[in-house]
Amino acid sequence: METKERLEPVLEELEPVRFRFKGKIARLLGRESVSNAIVALTELVKNAYDADATLVVVAFEGVTKSEGRIRIIDNGTGMTYEEFKERWMVVGTDYKERKRVTPSGRIMVGEKGIGRFAVERLARRVEIISKVKGKDTQIRVLIDWDQYESEKSFFDAIENKVFLESKKDPSEHGLELILSELRDKWDASSLQEFMRQMNILIPPVEFARKDFVVEVRTPEFPDLSGEIQSLIFREAFYTLTATLESSGKATYEVVDRDGKRSVETFIDTEKTPQCGPIKFKLYFYPRGFAKDEKVDYKVLDLAEVRAILDNFHGIRIYRDGFRVKPYGDPGNDWLDLNSKRLIRPGRLFPDNRQVIGIVEIFRDKNPDLIDTTTREGLIRNRAFSDMFNFLERAVEYLSIRRRKDRKEEKPPVTVIRAQVERINSAIKRSNIPIPIKNRVLLTLKGIEESALGLVMVYRNLASLGITVLGVAHEITNPISTILNYSEALLIMVQTGEVDIDQLEKAAKNIRSNILRISEFIDFVVAYNRRKRRKRLKTDLREVLNGVLDGYRAIFQKRGISLITEIDKEPKEVFIYRGDFESILINLITNSLEALRFKSGKRIIKVSLMFDSEAMHLRFSDNGRGIPIENRELIFEPFFTTKEDGTGVGLKIIREIVQEYGGSVQVLDSELENGATFKVEIATRSMM
Repeated sequence: METKERLEPVLEELEPVRFRFKGKIARLLGRESVSNAIVALTELVKNAYDADATLVVVAFEGVTKSEGRIRIIDNGTGMTYEEFKERWMVVGTDYKERKRVTPSGRIMVGEKGIGRFAVERLARRVEIISKVKGKDTQIRVLIDWDQYESEKSFFDAIENKVFLESKKDPSEHGLELILSELRDKWDASSLQEFMRQMNILIPPVEFARKDFVVEVRTPEFPDLSGEIQSLIFREAFYTLTATLESSGKATYEVVDRDGKRSVETFIDTEKTPQCGPIKFKLYFYPRGFAKDEKVDYKVLDLAEVRAILDNFHGIRIYRDGFRVKPYGDPGNDWLDLNSKRLIRPGRLFPDNRQVIGIVEIFRDKNPDLIDTTTREGLIRNRAFSDMFNFLERAVEYLSIRRRKDRKEEKPPVTVIRAQVERINSAIKRSNIPIPIKNRVLLTLKGIEESALGLVMVYRNLASLGITVLGVAHEITNPISTILNYSEALLIMVQTGEVDIDQLEKAAKNIRSNILRISEFIDFVVAYNRRKRRKRLKTDLREVLNGVLDGYRAIFQKRGISLITEIDKEPKEVFIYRGDFESILINLITNSLEALRFKSGKRIIKVSLMFDSEAMHLRFSDNGRGIPIENRELIFEPFFTTKEDGTGVGLKIIREIVQEYGGSVQVLDSELENGATFKVEIATRSMM
């Protein structure tokens, strides 16, 4: 059944209704929304920053008393009467949403529309004086927030007096807020907290023109008066200072937060830089994203450091103290730091958001660094390329220092043993009955041995896998040969045309290739069956000879001459056999790869010697070698220069050696070319 709506007849159209706000909305959006006076005052200084001011004076006058006042004076753009009426006096204006960048190129930092209510939060009355450059008049606005407290008042119905006044100097510009009848008393601690908050705004520029200065004047606390200095420089984990002289001499210096200093000088003998002398300073700050990044800043907290970096990160160029745009603007990573960091994470390049950098050039000293026709940036000529290369090398030097300082992760065996020791100590100190305590300790010992055994298995399997991957074609080629000769035999049988000589040749080749495969498989199986999960008395000479014997066929096939220098005196030590075998296998695999494309004579030289204090193992080849810049990186997990490399073999070596308290390093080869790995372990660690 269809129903019909009941429609009342329309008598007349009434006046539309509108939402209206009582005057107390000012209090709701001010005192009850802006969390505290420091936040409110900070927002007003942010507004000056957004108005392109270069100087803001915050004067605290008698603020410890009820009749005190705060004056905020800036030299920003100011506002005309029309602008003040349409922007400052309109609640919910979208001006800052539409204009996120100021005329001078600053990213606006003030909260949208909060300024006027920050004023209400701070004081009952405000006097605003606005001056615009080139005008011979100024406006003065008086606001009494008490008017908005009346129950009968409506927010948009209250009138605030505005006066047009003459101005002495038409070139004057900016805004002055005079806050009186303050709602809070300001003491030394609140002033210090305000000054700390200002660090988010103050550009951390050391030797270039100051873009934004905040000056505090407070006669009641004279020690706090003066220009607010940025704290961000004190928080840098590393400070890089680099200079390039006209002669081509470059000096790099890195100082960490504890004062540890490293310096290196580089002289380019091939060419003189066309860019001229350059000064470069870079400050590095971890943002707490990587697991190995410490973030224990001294004064500021991590959130504050991130906020400062969000505003001022990047590398800026200053010529004669003035910014050269767009270098260092938001998103302008002109040195490609981010891509370098992503492509080669093990090299610890800084992210563009982790640094504040300043490049200093001068028009008279760097004439070949030329502006583009649009005055936006520099022409990418030879001089620019020379400057770029110098800066790139400087950042690389910082990365090298970071890699050297980076703490190695504790090897898994060390972690297991330390944890077991902690639990052991706790059990022994407990009040558990002795019989139960002994059983628990015995069980814990079994768990420790199982855990250590699993680590050994992981290393053995990893080393074995690396070996198989490295010499896989030692099996692949014989199998291919066997298949080819088998196919020839099959054709003979199928056609009935049996050639005895060809038959004999095929049989011999099949047999020899089966033996090659068998030798390799025997080596793998024997390696896998050996008891290496217990720490036993072992003659390392016997272990070395055993591993080398397993590879002799491969050495012979690849034309590799093996030279050995092995101590004649037996030296038995207590060691996990699998540990030493893993070291040797990974070194051999590394050398096989290094010698793969070597023309001429190929050599592997192994030296194993003992003295009264340590075991000394040297493993050399005359292959392609390892560049100096990679000699630390190769021990990082998954770092590899091979197309099919795993990046774990050398990590396993360092992990094992460190567990025995030893060291491993890469040296220039003892041979004409290539590299030498030097492993040293104190004999007391193997007893």
